[in-house]
Amino acid sequence: MPPKRSAEGSPTGGKKAKTTKPASPQRNAEGKGFYLLKRQIDVLPISRFKKAPNKTLPITNIRSAQARKTIRSMQEGDEVLFYSCNNLRTKAKVDAGVYGRCTVVRAPYPDPADDKWLSFDLRLDEAFDEPVLLSAMKEHQLDGLQAMSLFVQSPMLSVHHVSPEHFAFILEEV
Repeated sequence: MPPKRSAEGSPTGGKKAKTTKPASPQRNAEGKGFYLLKRQIDVLPISRFKKAPNKTLPITNIRSAQARKTIRSMQEGDEVLFYSCNNLRTKAKVDAGVYGRCTVVRAPYPDPADDKWLSFDLRLDEAFDEPVLLSAMKEHQLDGLQAMSLFVQSPMLSVHHVSPEHFAFILEEV
């Protein structure tokens, strides 16, 4: 006799595990992907890029399975919005928001501290004179930034896919 199925369709009678995986990146006609990288102000301020050779830094120590999946989809030439936020542990403060635009200049590679995780290199292309603050972005949550992963997925996630339309919308706010 076949096993009984629950309302969810599981032969064991238990509920199916829900998994949420980030959507794969939408690439534009040239094949470029778009992302948003969140870093706490005391961990990686945008000013550190300005002092680095070629304005390029490795992005390391991101420890989230969901973020790792997103990082894995990055390619050289993809564009990244650099988002700074507060660190609640150290009390370092900044107005949360997008402070610049970067380019992936080295595709993901094993993190030097722990090869279970991934790192990638970013070059700062533009530091904004005025950031696009989270409060301003939230005002467009129901129109220009509708369904943006920053608002839909875990807000604590370090790396988000961004649609080409959302990326352009944010750059228009600068």
